[in-house]
Amino acid sequence: MSKSYVIGFPRIGEQRELKKILEKYWSKNCSFKEVEEVASVLRKRHWKYQKDAGIKYISSNDFSFYDNVLDTCVLLNAIPKRFKNLENEELYFSMARGNKDSVAMEMTKWFNTNYHYIVPELSLEDEYKLNASKIINEYKEAKEYGVKTKINLIGPITFLGLSKRVDRGDTYELHSKILPIYEELLKEISKLDDEVIVQIDEPI
Repeated sequence: MSKSYVIGFPRIGEQRELKKILEKYWSKNCSFKEVEEVASVLRKRHWKYQKDAGIKYISSNDFSFYDNVLDTCVLLNAIPKRFKNLENEELYFSMARGNKDSVAMEMTKWFNTNYHYIVPELSLEDEYKLNASKIINEYKEAKEYGVKTKINLIGPITFLGLSKRVDRGDTYELHSKILPIYEELLKEISKLDDEVIVQIDEPI
């Protein structure tokens, strides 16, 4: 018997709800809690669409407030020094959009498409550590909603390939620092259920 598999689902919403609430938040016309509430509604709606369509393998961690590569930076603590004094949503959106003190991270095209991603800034001095809260929380959120998801990850080789070294080295030289974080992540994911499917995207 064949089983259907979707690699991911658009996050913006049928009426561009995510875009609208983010623009409202960036204009300081709503709280981040309101952004999170809209995001939760969208995730549940999108999971329901797929479940009702008979999709067997439905994704979590395909949702993002801005960009999945940026999410992976946060996952690995690959945070440029100029943002180190920030945290939570202030850190996240400052990395993406900049703030009064620091310029945003570079954006470039995702494999020659019209989608742009945030380019990670890496160096040999970086101290990578795991921050899996987004991945864990979204998996649990889906399960509470009655959907057991597969977890989507951008793989380590692609992450390094899409990055740039601010100390002018080769990004792939950092694989020995990145891979242990992925190993730790997979161990944490394995604790979520008797069986968890992980989709590791390595388009490079």
